[in-house]
Amino acid sequence: MIDLLTKEKPIFINRFQIYSFMKFGKVDHPENIDFTMPPDHPDTPVVLSKTKMGAETKIYVGCAKWNRQDLKNFYPRGTKDELEYYSSQFNSIEL
Repeated sequence: MIDLLTKEKPIFINRFQIYSFMKFGKVDHPENIDFTMPPDHPDTPVVLSKTKMGAETKIYVGCAKWNRQDLKNFYPRGTKDELEYYSSQFNSIEL
């Protein structure tokens, strides 16, 4: 069975028909996403006050996927090893 409006096949969970409209990891217009940071939680100063002064902070940045198909326009033309290039740009990947 296919929804005639969306052309999507439904997923059935516990006899309920659910349509899967979201394509995970894909956004039609990423330029419209608001990436501004929200205000700090009121407990943030409490948590930070428990850390050692001068302790090194480690931040890990990465993507959920690293292949060429999912990261269009990320890899320079001619890149032969996507994972090698990805690891030169990020220090983390979701597995």
